[in-house]
Amino acid sequence: MGFFSLLILKLAFLSLFGAFAEVPKKRLKVLVYSPTLTWSHMQFMGTIADTLADAGHDVHFMRLIPNNFTIQWPKEVHKVQTVHDIRQIFAENSISIQQISLLNDPFDGKQFATFIWQTQIWENFLNLCSNTCKELTWNDQLINRLEAENFDVAISELYDICPFAMFHRIGAKTKLAALAAPLFQMTAHRFGIPTFASYLPIKFEEEIVRRAFGEEFPKMDEISRNISLLFVNTNEFFEFPRPISNKVINVGGMVEMGQKALDSNLSRLLDNAKSGAVFVSFGSFTNTQLMPTKMKMAFLNAMAQFSDVEFIWKFELTEEDTKVFAKYRNVHTMKWADQKAILLHPKTRAFVTHCGLNSVTESVRAGVPVLAIPLFGDQLHNAILAEQKGVGIKLDVNALRGEGADELFFASLDKILHNSSFRRNAQILKRKFQLTPFEPKDKLVRWVEFAAQFGELNELNLPWDEQLGLLAFYSVDVLLFSAVSFAFFAWIAFKMAALVAKCLLSKRKEKKT
Repeated sequence: MGFFSLLILKLAFLSLFGAFAEVPKKRLKVLVYSPTLTWSHMQFMGTIADTLADAGHDVHFMRLIPNNFTIQWPKEVHKVQTVHDIRQIFAENSISIQQISLLNDPFDGKQFATFIWQTQIWENFLNLCSNTCKELTWNDQLINRLEAENFDVAISELYDICPFAMFHRIGAKTKLAALAAPLFQMTAHRFGIPTFASYLPIKFEEEIVRRAFGEEFPKMDEISRNISLLFVNTNEFFEFPRPISNKVINVGGMVEMGQKALDSNLSRLLDNAKSGAVFVSFGSFTNTQLMPTKMKMAFLNAMAQFSDVEFIWKFELTEEDTKVFAKYRNVHTMKWADQKAILLHPKTRAFVTHCGLNSVTESVRAGVPVLAIPLFGDQLHNAILAEQKGVGIKLDVNALRGEGADELFFASLDKILHNSSFRRNAQILKRKFQLTPFEPKDKLVRWVEFAAQFGELNELNLPWDEQLGLLAFYSVDVLLFSAVSFAFFAWIAFKMAALVAKCLLSKRKEKKT
């Protein structure tokens, strides 16, 4: 084959390769807004921002910082260059997470048991959302600054529609939602996913947004329907089966587990644990100093009975606590702990947890079973889920405040440690997380880029109850038709049976005569 023939063959190959080569993707300008003040939620939204920045996009991260919020969290984003802090400017709003009384007494089992029906708690939560909405939509300086950026995509965690109304106002072409918690009923309702008929939608947004953006601004229901996708921090194999929308994309396990080196003292403690170790933590938002003395002593007395097991407890000690805890040699406290690294250590046998979604997911991804003591929010959902999947036992926090609490805690933890099915199930779930087709970060990036190409993906919308009417949405019309049809045919059958019986009786009478 001559030189020119080879040259032509090479050119043909390069031409063919070029035809199938990937078209260079557009560098998107993305706004990621984190509206919540709890670390697990901020971390999830920060991971979304960093993942998109890693994929080569120009990402801006935005967060609300109330005047009276003093908790110092670790840095949420590491790859994002531009961070917008929204400082509270409407002082009369007085945004305060401390308004929610559950956080002032998180170990009060009575409060948790009646959470749904506590008017004051719900009212405080709505006030918090309402005030945050005002900070977003009434701040002309913020709106003008964001509008000038010309964002292609804007993403917010979804609790109310205000952030998405703001995204519409600043001209973001594609609006996406995220959720660091399980799929709540109020969130499912936004996407037309069937919910309980007793669900009451949030209505404060309409008035606030109208005042900010005028009467001609689209209605909140329309804004809601035009959210293209919802990224939820769950995995298909660690969630309850339920009706779902194609707009919901599961990205659970997106937050890196990592493998940071443990502190040398802690590493030595775990390595030398004769019968393994148990990690105890009630999360970053729970003040352990508020734990009732009876509950605290029940835990300590039960832990003392596992003399060969080392307990690592994330606990903020008071002076009095320091003296008490010193008597328990196998209990080691620390104000902060590298939860992921501890759970990944081969000697860690169980995790006593409040069952926040991040915590229970990290435990499952490490293959460690849980003793779940839910306190508030979505934690009860997560605890029941862990119990149903066979990776944990759920305890009522109220039962740990009274008589027999130490025996209950001991018996439950003993079962976790010595019934191999819990660890076996946790290890199976760990493998399912690892082998779930398509990495969650890859799913996030690909779906964001896809949505940016097409904007509103309304062909994925489910019909809403407002569109169908309540009778059709909850299939009441079908049930009524079925019931009436059944009653009608039953009546026909009864009448026919009665007629046949009457004929038979008349024939018998004729024979007798």
